[in-house]
Amino acid sequence: MNILSLRFGRAMAAIVFACGILGAAAVGQGMYAGLRHRSFAPAPIAFARLEEGDLVGRVTAPRVGLDSPVYEGVTNATLAQGPGHVPSTPLPGSGQDPSHAMIVVSRGADGNRVARLHVGDAVEMRTPFGPRHYRVRERRLSEPERARFEARSHDGVTLLTPYPPEELGPAPLRLALILEEK
Repeated sequence: MNILSLRFGRAMAAIVFACGILGAAAVGQGMYAGLRHRSFAPAPIAFARLEEGDLVGRVTAPRVGLDSPVYEGVTNATLAQGPGHVPSTPLPGSGQDPSHAMIVVSRGADGNRVARLHVGDAVEMRTPFGPRHYRVRERRLSEPERARFEARSHDGVTLLTPYPPEELGPAPLRLALILEEK
């Protein structure tokens, strides 16, 4: 009789265990079935304050072979890595008002490529807000002291680089490329 009770107990335990699994599956299916029918809007991207040297995006201009990461800030150490986003301006595509972003490109290979851009050339900026497609609307030359002020007089993006790019010593001018979104 003792062996029969043991076998019966084991069989009952297996049945209870199986019923528990089936019950949990039914509950889980009911919970997740409701999620399939809901549409979720993507949450807005929240950014912490960007620090000097943080990667903030990428700039490409296929015609001149420009393809470079963009970092936050404009210190010498940051610009030695690649173009720098001026911290007092919004990132391209962020939707902030005013909607003007400024990217500083130092001399060297990237500065030479930026200086070779013509009016109408395509430029793409990739940031956490997604890709943005621009075209060069205008090229402006100005003195270094006035370059940042003049470049902020429009919406869009300005690429700012020393000009001429091959100048030895301090470049006498700054080239501002005014980009407008396509």
